[in-house]
Amino acid sequence: MKIKWLGHPAFKIVSDEGTVIYMDPWIKKNPVCPIRLDDVIKADVVTVTHGHDDHLGDALEIVKKTGALLISSPEICFYAQKHGIKWDKGSYSIDIGGCATFKDIEIHATHAVHTAAIYGEEWNNNEEMIPNGASMGYVLKLKSGKTIYYAGDTGLTMDMQLIGEIYRPDIAFLPIGGRYTMTPRLAARAAAMVGAEYIIPMHYNTFPFNQQDPIELQRLIDALTARVKVVILKPGEEFEF
Repeated sequence: MKIKWLGHPAFKIVSDEGTVIYMDPWIKKNPVCPIRLDDVIKADVVTVTHGHDDHLGDALEIVKKTGALLISSPEICFYAQKHGIKWDKGSYSIDIGGCATFKDIEIHATHAVHTAAIYGEEWNNNEEMIPNGASMGYVLKLKSGKTIYYAGDTGLTMDMQLIGEIYRPDIAFLPIGGRYTMTPRLAARAAAMVGAEYIIPMHYNTFPFNQQDPIELQRLIDALTARVKVVILKPGEEFEF
């Protein structure tokens, strides 16, 4: 499995079977994203955690361009239908606690603690947001036996302990930027509860207000547990597992 960080919340994952997944693909307006939208040639699945513009991002355009399946909340899938992606054909909606199976991947929707509204075309054109309370994370269980927990934008929640117990993820993507997500101190507690072998920090060092040192995250985790390693990626770098 190959994991490429595209900066802020965005990841490209290629499973051992060759399935290509984009998670919260904010590309065009992402100041630290190392690729262009034209570089996205193939996608099988696109997941969106919530409707903020730095997460909904370019998801709908990628789905239309590649024929990928959009997996997200019912609200975002209904929104996508209004913008040219057919309900239950180009999209597959799940809610917290639900799951979807596509090729070699099971995608489970998990609880995330975060505000949400849809900032789509209406926001880009008229600064009009659509109220929407849905925000979630995902667990990806691959046929190869590997499991990823993508926390999405979230504060610290005791659900993370249950996610660790039930899904036993190998890798967890945790936000550390502060202000709009967990700080490194809270993310370290989350890492200890989730219990994944590897933590990939995200949602940081994009703007002046979310500057963080990921090395500090490792120090804070080490004070809680000795069995978790922080994988520090620069935008565009890959981690193979």
